[in-house]
Amino acid sequence: MIERHPLGLRYKAASLLLFALCVFVTGCKHSGSSGISSISVTPTELSMAVNGTQQFSATAVDSSGNTISSLTFTWASSAPSVMSINSSTGLATAVAIGTAQITAAASGVTSAPGAVTVTAITSIAVAPSPAFMAVNNTLQFSATATGSGVTLPGTSFTWASSAPNVISIGSTTGLATAVATGTAQITATANGVTSAGATATVSAISIITVAPSPAVVMVSGTEQFVATAKDSNNDLIAGTTFNWVSSAPNVATIGSNTGLVSGISLGTTQITASANGVTSAPATLTVTNPQGELSGTYAFLLQGFDDVSSDQFAIIGSFSADGNGNIIGGVEDINGPGGYQSASFQGTYALGFDGRGKATISNSLGASNTFALAVGSLNGGVASDARVIEFDDTTGSTGKRGTGAIYLQTPSTFGLSSIHGPYALQFFGQLASTGSWYVNTGAFIADGNGNLNNGELDTNSATAPVQNASFTGTLATTSSTSANGRLAFGFASGAQATGVMYIVSASQMLFMETDPESSNGIEAGQVLAQTSNSFSNASLNGVTVEYEQGLGSTTNRGAAGVGLISFNSAGAATLNRDYDDSGTTTTQAESLSYSVSANGRTIMEASGTPVAILYVVDQNKGFIMSLGGSATRGFFEGQSAGPFSNASISGSYFLGSIPPSVANPNVVSGMLSSDGSGNVTVTQDVSSGNGLFVAETGLLGVTVGANGRTTDNLGVNNVYYIVSPTKFLLLISNGPSAPEVDIIQH
Repeated sequence: MIERHPLGLRYKAASLLLFALCVFVTGCKHSGSSGISSISVTPTELSMAVNGTQQFSATAVDSSGNTISSLTFTWASSAPSVMSINSSTGLATAVAIGTAQITAAASGVTSAPGAVTVTAITSIAVAPSPAFMAVNNTLQFSATATGSGVTLPGTSFTWASSAPNVISIGSTTGLATAVATGTAQITATANGVTSAGATATVSAISIITVAPSPAVVMVSGTEQFVATAKDSNNDLIAGTTFNWVSSAPNVATIGSNTGLVSGISLGTTQITASANGVTSAPATLTVTNPQGELSGTYAFLLQGFDDVSSDQFAIIGSFSADGNGNIIGGVEDINGPGGYQSASFQGTYALGFDGRGKATISNSLGASNTFALAVGSLNGGVASDARVIEFDDTTGSTGKRGTGAIYLQTPSTFGLSSIHGPYALQFFGQLASTGSWYVNTGAFIADGNGNLNNGELDTNSATAPVQNASFTGTLATTSSTSANGRLAFGFASGAQATGVMYIVSASQMLFMETDPESSNGIEAGQVLAQTSNSFSNASLNGVTVEYEQGLGSTTNRGAAGVGLISFNSAGAATLNRDYDDSGTTTTQAESLSYSVSANGRTIMEASGTPVAILYVVDQNKGFIMSLGGSATRGFFEGQSAGPFSNASISGSYFLGSIPPSVANPNVVSGMLSSDGSGNVTVTQDVSSGNGLFVAETGLLGVTVGANGRTTDNLGVNNVYYIVSPTKFLLLISNGPSAPEVDIIQH
């Protein structure tokens, strides 16, 4: 084909060359020499009053709809005697009543016209009306002109005050100044039309209020305060200029004219606003550092399940928080389906004003994890406890979900000599097989040299009869003992397990097994000092609140209970509780008998059949383990401050889930607040099978019974039991795998 059309090819090549030269030399465009396809004018339709002004603008686009910039337009009016316009700026002035068309042109292209109607003013309205001012204050008035039923923009007004000795006003600006107490009429005039008078009253300030009150700000943070002035009739006095003062500028400074506070250092200050000799009541401002609520050395223990294998895992350790968001000097022991590992770590944390926060750590093994926190039990502004969940299982199917607690440690007790006297323990976890569950509960006496003697251990593996055995054990210092309270533990006789313990104080330790889970299983829990080694039935005397959690009667479902055990000090007790088995909740009432041994071991029976073993820690307080196939484990403690009412739940609380007994749990940490009248707000972070949920918020109403049993209006069988006004327990009947027990406390 090339040979048959040589002239055609030459013509095409010549055309392309000509087009290229055109673009290179002149920037040729297909839509004419300018490239403008159309021009539009704004506004397109307008009504005005005589002498009013309006700025017009124009936009040019090319054939593709793209705006063409840097153009100079020429403006024109079809009727200059009605509407004149500056040909270069587009500023139009209404000359006389009538209509005109406004156009803009550039490079030979003219816009569609903008229609302007010049009409007579029929009324003028002034605002605000009425107005209230204080002496020396200023207030900006505005006016709106109307004609032919439409607003007429661009109108210029002349302002007047009927009593300039009371209120003076700028004749062209409308800015009024209060001169003396009294009343004046403010009017605006244009084109011979005058508005009705707006009544403006200059009153003495009677009261000034300041908001927010009280207020909280972080160190280096800011907070905007606002003041309101009112007269004796409670009418708002607008335009008041306030003078702001902070009583402790070393804690927080405030702009004397702006009311903007800056936090300087921890503490409180009083913020006041004054005007015309009147000063507000003070607003208390607290300058805080939420990060400072986590300050010191803390031990922690988390337990949960691996999504993929459904095997249990545990993480135990200790770290130092510097009170400024940094985690330093951390050590941790990790055990689970991947085997046992130990590591050092560091990281950062951030807490909000509500006590919720997050921490991210990176360890020496190259792993990084994120945790959600809820801190509480503040003493001197520092948290003694916190609830924590692992918060990086983004899908709910490929990570780990664990929950646990953080405890402020007492470093002076970091040594074997602090572990002296009688102790009770409860450890729980799984055997080597996936989905198994077992609980160990017992007691021993430590000699302060690392020797654990006179031990007694009861074990419920859910599938075999409960076993009771005597044991001895040892504790040994490690390289991390002096800095983190880490000890090595091992049974010497009566049981087989090695692990680590972290000292919280002389009365509390946390434990995790370090044997390979694949061959030995895994267990973890805590050890509490007992107040006696000669307990008796009289050690249980009164009403206690208990929780338990274990296996449900349906495979892969859990069981949990929360309720009351009332002891009479002489071997008789009654049980009243709510119990969820595999998602079905029932109420249980039962008469029991009990017998307490000197080491705190207590057998509880129903109709002569043993149903549970308790190990007493203190009066009306201790570990509990059921003897049936559910193998529930938990804790009980004395109830106080009853009878109860809605007012018994009041203030702010932090909350968290206890460790789960079956796979696929929901774990939460968060905050709860109550007004003491049954109205409750919950904000929580959740790790579930559907992933992570941040700051999940709910509103509910609760009804508190005299015995502390409490229900809410959510309609999902939630049941609460009050331990005291500072602590209560929550049983949530949730799926798909387990009911959930939350601990909620100040």
